[in-house]
Amino acid sequence: IRIFKCGLCKDCFIIINPYLRKRGSLYYLLKYDQNSRIILTKAKHRDKASYLKELSFYLGMQLKKKEIPEGIITWVPLHRHDLGRRGYNQSKIIAGEISKILGFQCIPMLKKVKRNKKQAHLSKDERWENVREVYKIIRHNICNKAIYIVDDIYTTGSTLKECRKELKAGGAGKVEFITLSYVSDYR
Repeated sequence: IRIFKCGLCKDCFIIINPYLRKRGSLYYLLKYDQNSRIILTKAKHRDKASYLKELSFYLGMQLKKKEIPEGIITWVPLHRHDLGRRGYNQSKIIAGEISKILGFQCIPMLKKVKRNKKQAHLSKDERWENVREVYKIIRHNICNKAIYIVDDIYTTGSTLKECRKELKAGGAGKVEFITLSYVSDYR
């Protein structure tokens, strides 16, 4: 483990206990808990993109070590209004860092066509309804290609599965997910 120059100190890194895990079609680095929540919230909302880069570097190295099958990497898009307000798309940053390490192509494939409610305070059922028909495919030359969709946190899977549905309708082959964190006990 290298010493982090971005503000995510070695002690914090040890506390969050990052290692590659696989659950079905999901690869993730952190179990979502009080410690990882603090770091991910800062990275997402307080302009600490450097945290994302460091964690993404580590995730990418773990994926490379695991020798995951080659594929194309894409990310969950933000609505243009949200992107303008935040200044960056955390999922795009993660995807870019991982693709550099793996040597996989990283391209936008989806567009968020509706500005929906934030998922954070919605119930499981509300989350599924909230993302229905929100994403549309913008890249159509993906016939039978393996694709990895990147997001920061996997909570119920509603966002990533809606994105996968759109990509599969566009002809994609196997579609798997890569996230920094997984929420194991969302109600």
